[in-house]
Amino acid sequence: MPMNRPLAWAAVAYALGCAAGNAGWYGGYGFPLVLLCLGGGALAGARRLPYGEVLVVALLFAGAGGLLWQIRQGGPHGDPLSSYARVHPNVHLTLFGRVRTAPVLLPGDDYATFTVDVQRAWCGDKAVVLSGRTRVAWSEPVPGLRSGDWVTFSGTLQGRLGPVNHGIHDAEDYLRSQGIFTRVRVRGNKIRCTGTQWWRPGYWASCLRQWEATALYRAVPPTLMPFLRAVWLGDRGAVDPDLRRALRDSGTAHILTVSGVHVGIVALCLGFVLSIRVRSRKRRALLIMAGVITFALASGARPSSLRAALMVCTYLTADLFGRERDAPTALALAALVLLTGRPGLIGHSGFILSFSCVASILVFAQPLRDRFTLLPRWSRGVVAASLGVSVLAWPLSAAFFHVLPLLGPVANLLVVPLVTVVLWLCLMTVLCSTMLPVAAPLFGHALQPFAVLVEMVSRGVAAVPFGHFNVSPPSMVARVCWGLAAMALYKALHVKARARRWLSASALALVLALVTWGITPRPGAVFFLDVGQSDAAFVRTPGGTTLLIDAGDSTQYIDMGERVVAPFLRAQGVRRIDYAVLSHPDRDHIGGFFFLLKTFPIGTFILSPQRFGTRLEDELLAACKARGVPVRRVAPGDRLNLAGATAEVLHPPPGWGEELPVNQRSVVLRVEWPGVSVLFTGDLERTGETVLARYPCHADILKVPHHGSHTSSSAVLLDAVRPRFAVCSTTRMPQYIMDRYRKRDINLLRTDYIGGVRVTVEGGEPVFLGARQARGYSLAPVVVDGAGVSGR
Repeated sequence: MPMNRPLAWAAVAYALGCAAGNAGWYGGYGFPLVLLCLGGGALAGARRLPYGEVLVVALLFAGAGGLLWQIRQGGPHGDPLSSYARVHPNVHLTLFGRVRTAPVLLPGDDYATFTVDVQRAWCGDKAVVLSGRTRVAWSEPVPGLRSGDWVTFSGTLQGRLGPVNHGIHDAEDYLRSQGIFTRVRVRGNKIRCTGTQWWRPGYWASCLRQWEATALYRAVPPTLMPFLRAVWLGDRGAVDPDLRRALRDSGTAHILTVSGVHVGIVALCLGFVLSIRVRSRKRRALLIMAGVITFALASGARPSSLRAALMVCTYLTADLFGRERDAPTALALAALVLLTGRPGLIGHSGFILSFSCVASILVFAQPLRDRFTLLPRWSRGVVAASLGVSVLAWPLSAAFFHVLPLLGPVANLLVVPLVTVVLWLCLMTVLCSTMLPVAAPLFGHALQPFAVLVEMVSRGVAAVPFGHFNVSPPSMVARVCWGLAAMALYKALHVKARARRWLSASALALVLALVTWGITPRPGAVFFLDVGQSDAAFVRTPGGTTLLIDAGDSTQYIDMGERVVAPFLRAQGVRRIDYAVLSHPDRDHIGGFFFLLKTFPIGTFILSPQRFGTRLEDELLAACKARGVPVRRVAPGDRLNLAGATAEVLHPPPGWGEELPVNQRSVVLRVEWPGVSVLFTGDLERTGETVLARYPCHADILKVPHHGSHTSSSAVLLDAVRPRFAVCSTTRMPQYIMDRYRKRDINLLRTDYIGGVRVTVEGGEPVFLGARQARGYSLAPVVVDGAGVSGR
């Protein structure tokens, strides 16, 4: 049977081969080589088998994709620099290397990050042979740094790039996919430039970005700069968090990434304008290619925009040879090129979003445009792009942002045309700043109403009741059904004879996707979250009751409730928190609850028997009252009503220690079911530990009190609890405290070493898995004597 679009089948198989490697399915080169051998062996009989050619292509390219991934990405995680950081944590070094990506700096910026390819290092006066790529966190930055500059700088080397937890991808996952395994903290003028490689394209791209940012800064109102830095330059760091949430909930968050949608808009607009004056298909295609490439370079030559430009140019290549445009084949060729260059992109959310947005526009925009005959001709392309991009954006939004924006098509219908105007006005502002400076502020200030409208539309749509739903990531079955629905819609738009039949099939597959969305089985488990130097733990009992014990810190820079805890709960399919337990009202325990109160239904809030009278506790009580969340104060002997488990309060006694610090009066809770018992101790210190130790408090697992501080983990407590395992949520822990656990044969697991810790029960014994272990990059070996701890 002849095979249509062989390149599309090849690209799908190639991507699946890379994805299998990214998911950790390969234990080496064996399986990809087996696929290649099977494909080669089936070549002779391919024509005699039904779909034989498809099978051969799938086997060969899946094997090739897996083999390439294994060669390029399958080795041990890290580089010599990260290996040194693992042996010498928080060491102060002087490093020399070349700037790979330079920051855009404007007046008022007090923090920036950039990447350096390190070639040499010194620890004091001693030279160390080190190399690797590191992320520099620069406080009080000084302007003038460019990509390609040779720099010498001093700072603290760290192997931990950020929190790592089960089920969610965060900053560290992204940075590691970019080959960055360490970070260095630097302040002010501790960076010295010793030369530059001005002939590198990256140098001129960084100069262009800085020039554009400066031009916009001088010409536009200051309040617009955070938005424009995101939309035009892809720098989202200064965008207001509330606006970012509104864009996410309205399904328009893609406008903050210079990638697929932006490039697709430019291509469609240029195509419309050129179709009026340019008759030659070849000339029109060349001009659109030139315009798209120019836009990608003008927006800073970021990888996401260059990827999207490659996709569009590949799609338009058919016009140069007088062939009919074929979006699936063009996208397949672009995918093969990109994944061959960097197979690790298959697990990169930016690649997936960028590729899918462009694919959605190219595949669905044109047939939709042809059906909008009642609309004015000038509006058809923008409306079609607004609706077309939503076909693939919805499941991706659910997978990456845990939100299903039902009003996303409506929001995009309004926002995408506004962003189109913003992009062209940004271009005019930048160009006029050089050629006609007096006109630049005119275009710069003309941006304000359109940017304000984008914000108003996003906030308005996000505020509509039932306009969006916070959801867990779709199950594998739901993803397959959604893909089938998109394929059936494509056929309905291209095959007029059976359009209704294909539309019905698409609707049926869509319903199946929604029905099977959350079918992933979730057994009873305990999770100790990696939230830095703060605390958060989540318990799902075998019967399905959910408990959240503390919720991490909240500062002016990061809210762990929003950044880590909420995404984690969404990824675990949690729709309601049955019990929220606050051990004590210190900021690093209570901070994340304020965001969670806004976003999750909470059954009961559990607090200490005594009111502490702190500002944060008063604010929490007011928030609970405003949202109708009942508050229950507990004392030793009280139990929580859990399905399939028990939870007993052990500390503090009513009226005890009112003169003592809040840490001493932390709520201590023991949760257990067959095979596991866990003692949660908050920030309990020695005096409180002594009181607790007077009563039965044995548990298999101890949550190390007070992040492993010297004030806690007394011998009295450890001897009373007699745990086999201890989990510490920390970023630092004194060695003599660690030795105290080891001398008692207590297996100690630290979240800064192995990431968030998941505890399940198998064969009547607790089984542990760290999120870093699951990904293959634990920062320190975890030595565990005996069965029950899994890891690498």
